[in-house]
Order: sequence, then C-alpha cells, then structure tokens
Amino acid sequence: MDGFPTEFVSCRVEATGLVEPLRLADLPFAGSNTSAALKGQREIYLPELGEYAEVNIYDGDQLEYGNVIDGVSIVETGGSTLGVWENDRLVVGKHGDFEVEIGHGSQAWRLPSRRWITGAAGAAMAVLETAPDRL
Repeated sequence: MDGFPTEFVSCRVEATGLVEPLRLADLPFAGSNTSAALKGQREIYLPELGEYAEVNIYDGDQLEYGNVIDGVSIVETGGSTLGVWENDRLVVGKHGDFEVEIGHGSQAWRLPSRRWITGAAGAAMAVLETAPDRL
C-alpha cells in the first residue's frame, strides 16, 4: 500500500539433513544419598490426607546419578517442579534424568517416557504418561 511502511513480521526456515546422533555423557555414580540437594522443608496440602504436612524440598539441579527420593517430597529445578508422592520413588539416571516409580514396592509399575524436555542446567526430565489402568 502506498504511503505505509513495510513491516517484516516473521520468517521461518526449515532444513533437512544428516546429523550425528546425540551422545550424552554418563555422570559419575554418586550413590543414593540426597542430603547435598536438600533445600529444606515446606508445608504443603496433601489432599489424600485432607491436611497440610511438612515435606522435604530438593534442588533438582543438585541431584546426582544414583540419588533416590522415597515418599512425599518436592523437587524444584530452574524450569519445573516435580511432586514425589506417597509410595513413589524418584531415581536420578546416569544422564541426570528423573525416573519416577509410581507405587514403589510390590504394586510398582514404571511409567513409559513419552518425550523429553530439558530442565535447567541441561538435565533431561521425562514427561511421563499414565498407564491406562491407572486412570
């Protein structure tokens, strides 16, 4: 249109090609102790109990390969917050990923990973889907 400036709104590029497979470095095994990542405690509401309770709060960016969190806790990272609920277990994998076992123990089942998102400090966290029989 005459008399009006041109405005460039967006530009998109799509490319196809061969790339090297992603190779994640294995972290050194640190064992199950999570005390170095413990930030403190906070009161949260637990609907299954109908009351508030003090729970441990962990810095997820400080958790290391092999660390294990059992029971009700909160894991905070720079990009997300994860609840570990009663009878659940979180285990930190060799790439800094979090594997959550729901109903840890004799009734346990593992959640399949659906896709990966990246948390702060490059730690990969699985976005998990619920097994159909648990809906």
